[in-house]
Amino acid sequence: MLNSEENPRVLVNAFEGLEFDALRILKHVTMVGIGPSIPLIFLDDDTFRADMVEISSKNYMDWLKSKDKGSVIYMAFSSYSEISSQLMEEIGNGLLKCGRPFLCVIREGQDAERWRTS
Repeated sequence: MLNSEENPRVLVNAFEGLEFDALRILKHVTMVGIGPSIPLIFLDDDTFRADMVEISSKNYMDWLKSKDKGSVIYMAFSSYSEISSQLMEEIGNGLLKCGRPFLCVIREGQDAERWRTS
């Protein structure tokens, strides 16, 4: 999908001042640093980890393999972001209207059950 865009941009959780070269390593993609985006509340919390929930990925991988290469929109929300139900609904409606297959990863408890489909 990125190759089909004339000037694709990708938002990256990175600090441009420290990772300037890394953000410019790909010639055909403009990576935009929007970080660091870790809430201050977690900086002193030794118990916070990004892999708190371990989920079997077999079903997801089987589904992805059934789709054409580059056709799936992947969107992930961090485990520490708070997204309102209204915004989640707007994002979900936008994804549905685009007519493309998508995989949206959200934190358990963020209305997760509401967005699950078979």
